[in-house]
Amino acid sequence: MSVGVNNPIFLPTRKVAEILGLKSNATVATLCKIAVTDKLMELVERATQHRATRYRFRVELYDVLVN
Repeated sequence: MSVGVNNPIFLPTRKVAEILGLKSNATVATLCKIAVTDKLMELVERATQHRATRYRFRVELYDVLVN
């Protein structure tokens, strides 16, 4: 898979929490849900036992990222 505007990203909540120094991955999961609700990201594929949830970041909302 290549990097691009329409390609999904994965956010492993445990790893992201660790990087951010958070005690719980639930905080990351909540922030992801808020970002989806606020339409900053789209949920592409829910997590499975072996794969993190996939999202698409809505870069088209940000001129600085598109131009």
